[in-house]
Amino acid sequence: MRQSKHMAKIEQWQIDDAARLKVLIERHLADEMITQAEFTSRCGWSQSMIHQYTKPLRSLGLETVAIFAQTLDVPIDKISPRLAHRIRELYGLVDVEKVRKQGTN
Repeated sequence: MRQSKHMAKIEQWQIDDAARLKVLIERHLADEMITQAEFTSRCGWSQSMIHQYTKPLRSLGLETVAIFAQTLDVPIDKISPRLAHRIRELYGLVDVEKVRKQGTN
């Protein structure tokens, strides 16, 4: 396991997530024929910030992985199976019917 200034300990799942993310970004750039600058603009972050997630110098969180998934147009599972599993766990705690009713107001 590696160490960095941002994180005391980098777990294997974080290294794996970063590797998957890097491959997905590279494919997306090629498929969409866009530059890294265009991609980072779509995410709303700097190139430096994205670099930190793909190394991994920063750990992906729920909001971050959701933004990447939306920008890359892939399910969260493709980036981070662990975070996707956590989202499914959290979804079970949500009163879905209440959320639906609030959405119609």
